[in-house]
Amino acid sequence: MIVTPHHSSTRSFCENVEDVDLPTLALSVTSEKKPIVSASAIYQDQLMCQDLLEFEYKGAILASWSPSVHSLLRNGLYQEHSIFVLNDSSECSPTALIDLLSARMKKPFIVVTDQEIRQKGLKNSFEKLIQQMETELGIEEIVQDYVDNSVKNFTETKSVAKSDFQLITSIQTEKEFKDLLRNRLSQFLSSPPEEFLKQAIGEIRGKK
Repeated sequence: MIVTPHHSSTRSFCENVEDVDLPTLALSVTSEKKPIVSASAIYQDQLMCQDLLEFEYKGAILASWSPSVHSLLRNGLYQEHSIFVLNDSSECSPTALIDLLSARMKKPFIVVTDQEIRQKGLKNSFEKLIQQMETELGIEEIVQDYVDNSVKNFTETKSVAKSDFQLITSIQTEKEFKDLLRNRLSQFLSSPPEEFLKQAIGEIRGKK
């Protein structure tokens, strides 16, 4: 399961998620350069994960080794990774590691065990994880950029017309808005290709 840490601002955010141009944001996720995805292999014995450390995806080696969860957290390099592969004999359970990382991570991540990633073959499992995280990190970047630009525009105008506030039945927090937009964008992107195109055309026509 992909985990999205919640460290967004709780300040009020006066924009209606229904007014967001989803097709344009979705195209940004699919057409822009893919985010860099890297993994941390947490094994006491480095030789036990040598194949993972040598795994190449699109010509790049993505995984680095950490001898323990304690070492991973102490050196602070966990922020560079979004996939954490945990050896079954680790001093920490997957659930405990998720809790520890959730309090520290700033971007989405996923924790899997060595057994899980090898069940259906290392190549297939790892490539699927990388592709999932590319999409998830792409969504996170686009949503954050959208919110940052909205906040900047609001700050520059210094005020919002009273009627604009009245159009929004409930003023949500920035965190709530991001969660809503992230979910809507994820659902939009997960639609079958023909449905994705149909929705995009419908949204565009509706704005004319």
